[in-house]
Amino acid sequence: VGYPGTYRKLVIDPANNQIDVKAVKITEKPDFDMKGETLEAHLEEKFFGMIRDVIDAAATDIPTLARMVTSFSVKPKLIFTIGWLLKPIAKILRRLKIGTVAKWCKKESGLKKADYQDIANERVVDFIISLVSNLYGGDAPYHPGTAYYKIAMGFCAIIDSILGIFKIKISKIVKGFDSVSDIIESLLYNKGICDAEAVLELYPLYDENNPAPKREEMPELPKTVKKSKKGLGIIICTVLLIIVFLPVIILLLGGGFIANRIKYRKELK
Repeated sequence: VGYPGTYRKLVIDPANNQIDVKAVKITEKPDFDMKGETLEAHLEEKFFGMIRDVIDAAATDIPTLARMVTSFSVKPKLIFTIGWLLKPIAKILRRLKIGTVAKWCKKESGLKKADYQDIANERVVDFIISLVSNLYGGDAPYHPGTAYYKIAMGFCAIIDSILGIFKIKISKIVKGFDSVSDIIESLLYNKGICDAEAVLELYPLYDENNPAPKREEMPELPKTVKKSKKGLGIIICTVLLIIVFLPVIILLLGGGFIANRIKYRKELK
């Protein structure tokens, strides 16, 4: 992955029964420069700028999005078919601010407005991109005491509550995780071994007369977010709204489908 440009140097030391691990950034070398721009900044924009461009295109320009998705092995025809449905979602995502999400999960996060005032106007899209960066770079900085952590985990708690009503088990979809909260927490904060620098035990080949010692388990993080009970209420409200506005929904979806087929009739052929 181009950004963050990190490789890991391992020193295997059998004499001391350990492996020394150190992460090294290629950008630490001063000779990397791209027309006055550092390699790190260049690769960051190329990688994450692409994600922003895709979201912007989905919100404003379906033909451009159709050309862009070929790099993800997605056929343009699919975008011309469902792009009109993606467009309003992308528009909402572009405008969504962290402060708005914080209000949704106020009970779960336990945060007051003053606790997240400094980050309230930051875009959710930019925060999501930072989580993608953490996936590749490791050692995410949003520990359980931060507002970022509490808001993200509070929102995930609501999603888990909804999935719980439908008895949907994340573990059957994503191996190794029991909930949406587990997945997102791994991007927010590294509660395991440090990714940047660590000393690991180098165990000898297993010998029943001299078994390898067990690894020490990592201590549990303090719980800073409450479980959500909003799932049932959200489902009931959603169903009632659909029933009440069903004629309008059918009219909008039908009109949007027909308009889209007419507008992109050549592309869909």
